[in-house]
This record gives sequence, C-alpha cells and structure tokens, in this order.
Amino acid sequence: MSQARVAIIIANFNGQKYLQDCLESLKTTQYDAAFFDTILIDNNSADDTVQFVEQNYPEVKILPQKENFGFAGGNNIGMQWALEHNYDYVFLLNQDTVVTADWLQPLITLAESDQTIGAVQSKLRLWPAKEKLNTVGNKIHFLGFGYGQASGEIDTGQYDQIKEINYPSGAAVLLRVSMLKKIGLFDDQMFMYLEDLDLGWRIWLTGYRCVYQPASMIYHKYEFDRSMKQVYYFERNRLLCLYRNYHWLTLILLFPAWFLMEFGQLYYAWQHKYLGQKVSSYFYFSYPENWVKINHARKLLQHNRKLSDRKMLKMFTGEILFQAINNPLLIYIANPILNFYLKILRLIVLW
Repeated sequence: MSQARVAIIIANFNGQKYLQDCLESLKTTQYDAAFFDTILIDNNSADDTVQFVEQNYPEVKILPQKENFGFAGGNNIGMQWALEHNYDYVFLLNQDTVVTADWLQPLITLAESDQTIGAVQSKLRLWPAKEKLNTVGNKIHFLGFGYGQASGEIDTGQYDQIKEINYPSGAAVLLRVSMLKKIGLFDDQMFMYLEDLDLGWRIWLTGYRCVYQPASMIYHKYEFDRSMKQVYYFERNRLLCLYRNYHWLTLILLFPAWFLMEFGQLYYAWQHKYLGQKVSSYFYFSYPENWVKINHARKLLQHNRKLSDRKMLKMFTGEILFQAINNPLLIYIANPILNFYLKILRLIVLW
C-alpha cells in the first residue's frame, strides 16, 4: 500500500508570535517528507506573518487572503485546496500548537485501519504546563454545549486508550478527504467556535466515526479566558447546531430544557458583564437571508443522515464537567436537573 498523502492546514490570524514554535516542531515530524505538506492560510493578518514565513520556512505553502474569514472559513480554504490536489487526509493544526516528532504516523495508522473512521484527534496537552491535559476528545451536551474531556488534569496515562469521542478538537484533528467530499467542510456561517462540534456531529450523523488516538501527542497554548471573550459566536453557533442537527420532533421535546437554560444563560451573562453579546446572538436569526442558508444546510443534512437522534442522545451528556467553569449553580443544580432530563429524553425519543 502506498503511503497516505497529508495536507497540514494552519489557519493563521496575527499568529507570528506562535508560528516559529509550531513550524520548527513540524520539521521534526517522523513521516516521509514527500507525503506531507504544510499549508498556511493567512486571514489578512496585521502582523508580518506572511513575510516571516516566506523568509524562514520556504517549504510552507502560503495562501494569503484579503480579509479575515475566521477559523472556519480559513480552514475551509485550506481544506478545499487539499481536496483539489489529491491528498488522502487533511490535518487541522492550530497556529498556537507544538507537535512531537512521532505525532502523525499513529493517526494515519488508526484511520487506515477502518474506513468508517472519519476523524482522529491527537492527545492535546497544555503548554507551558506540559504535564496537564487540554483535551482527550470533546463531549457534546444535549443542549449544544461542547467541552474538552479531562481539561486541566495531570496526564498520568489514564487516557492512553483509543476510544470513540463525540467530536474532535479543531486544534489537532486528522480528517479523511473522501469523507469531506461527501459531507462537506466547516460551516462558513460559524466563523469561529463550535464549528468543530458541528462537524463532529455531522460526521456521526452521516455514518462515520470520530476517534481519539493517545499515541499522537501535541501541545496547545490554550487560554480559556481568551476563548470566553467570544460569547457571541459560542451562543449563536450553539443554536445553529441544535436547529440543524436534531430531528424536528427532538427539537420540540428539547424546548422546555432549552428555554430554562436560556434564562440561566442570560442571568449568568448579566453577572459576568457580557449580556450584550448574549442578546446580540439572537439577532442573527432575525434576518431572512440567514434562514435561507440555515434551512438549506438543515435540509441537506437531514436528507443524508444515517444515525438516529436516539443513538446520538445515548452518546451525548447531560452534565458540563469542565474545570475552567466551576460554578456551584451549574454543578449542584443545573447538571443534576439536565442529566435527569436527558435520561427521560432517551426513553422517549424513538426516531
């Protein structure tokens, strides 16, 4: 069997301060250099990223853009380029990551072992706290929230088994090109955040699987506070995921829990001074042209889906267990109530 061709996609925005560590680490990759290429999509950065990479890393192919298409759009440009140039896999890699020498081959070996595997996520540890985990695969809450499993835990090898996961982190994931040609890329509407949750959900719905490969180690300079400044995208994209991916009957049954959670979210947003972002996320749905796109995507997915909501709900969680959010109301009130609600849903949903 010939060796698989891999396009490593890095969507960059003002990331020059991260790229030296990232690109230097890629030079150590233990994989035939003739079979992988690094593609940098620059989202109209204001720093000197393009010049820096051109001068110091001539092996990197740069696709400069005249505007910022976000994480979703930038990666889509890279993935589309890879689809047109006959690669077998694409690997999405965040600009703020550092790879280990033997990170790539275990991913390829696992993906090649089963054609139903559509996505393979590496083990992500934090940087500079290298002994701590960032994520060992992400969980989907039945109300559309997503979070990394084992975030902040010390890695003692307790997650060193290959396993199925709800969805892979977009920071470090191998995607099968033949699958992407069938199910599509990220949703450009999302711009950034939860686009990986949406894709992972679609992967399962269309008959493929998402798995975690602990033998592939990558470090991530992740900052939770930096992410939480983008509440608008988190909340808007969460609603997009719910509406497009669930069966309409499931949406009806979800409504009471969703309605109560929205009130809780609004109160929490008011407490933490981002109520404006939360409220503005609703206004996206007030434009008819947005609904044309949303309904088109929903219709296409629901037509092509192969996995029922009944099976998806068995995979999802009713609890948010994320160390970065240590709120007593969440832990002692919301989680138990929503976990019970999910158990009832699993009994009712037959489709």
